[in-house]
Amino acid sequence: MSRQRGELVTRETELKHIKEERSRSVTEVKRLREELARAEQTRCWEVEGMRKEVSQMTNELHQRDITIATLSGSASSVERQLSGEVERAERRAAELKVRSTRVKGVLKERLYTITTNSNPPLKWSTKGGGCL
Repeated sequence: MSRQRGELVTRETELKHIKEERSRSVTEVKRLREELARAEQTRCWEVEGMRKEVSQMTNELHQRDITIATLSGSASSVERQLSGEVERAERRAAELKVRSTRVKGVLKERLYTITTNSNPPLKWSTKGGGCL
């Protein structure tokens, strides 16, 4: 019986160690589950933050695209307008050049007319033999 008693004490000791180990294991599993839950929550928050950031960046890029398209259209419009203005200015400059040339011609004619009329050629008189 003492042998049985010894085995019983040994088994009770083993059972006690197994229960203690199980208790530590249960505590460790509980701690690991809590840590995993916190890690998952943190990851979810990070992913949500990244989604918001990507969405915001996408909106900003879309706005930039709209702005670029608008500015491009405005630039094209200004370019066409400027081209028209340059063309009109060139035509006006050509007209002014033609008019300037005409005015110079008219001025030369008038100057010639004035100079030829103010200095009449000398006429010889047949009666007196002298200049009039």
